[in-house]
Amino acid sequence: MGMLKPVEGVFLDIGWTLMYPPSGSWMLSTKAKELLRGIPQERVRAAQDRCYQKLDDNHLVLSVDDEYRQFHEYYTELYGSFPELGITARQIDEITDEKVYDDEIYTFFDDSMDTVEYLAARYKLGIISDTWPSIERVLKRFGYWDAFSHITFSCSLGIFKPHPNMYRHALEGLGITAQKTVFVDDFVKNLRGAQQEGMQGVLITVSPETEPTDEFVCIDRISGLRKYL
Repeated sequence: MGMLKPVEGVFLDIGWTLMYPPSGSWMLSTKAKELLRGIPQERVRAAQDRCYQKLDDNHLVLSVDDEYRQFHEYYTELYGSFPELGITARQIDEITDEKVYDDEIYTFFDDSMDTVEYLAARYKLGIISDTWPSIERVLKRFGYWDAFSHITFSCSLGIFKPHPNMYRHALEGLGITAQKTVFVDDFVKNLRGAQQEGMQGVLITVSPETEPTDEFVCIDRISGLRKYL
């Protein structure tokens, strides 16, 4: 399986494509997980699913201040589900501060920067990511922001992939025919959404939860994309 060429534009997801959470969870840092020690995982997952629904339903988040308020409510409700832990208001503040303001809760893969520089020198490069406003600060701090010609963040549109408007916004921003673009993501459903808009999909399988498929070109890390372009 290969790519239809010529390829003129490349879109990248961020999570599990360029970076990963060392804790294994985008919502719970190592410190946040430690506070939940002793709670059965099925209870934690059920509470997370319930609390996350509010974030899902109210995703138009245009500022870091709004992001902070959303996550403060999320963690207040999540830890409030386990009164036996005795989590204090100060601890909720600390966990929210870390989530929104601590860039060190993310780690970029060791081949991310070289690959982004390689792609930016040869193609129009964009991002399509389900994320929150603080990621802009992170990308700028670690030197990635200027490599991208266009950014599509879910929080700016109030929708998540695979909503078609995510891909249409991205394509309009780069000004390239969909058939001449490639999108890299770690979820098959998101690649199917891109494919419906005419884009070519590449599944990145570095996440422990992502299994290879015959449906799309698969790479095990972002630098593997170079082989197919």
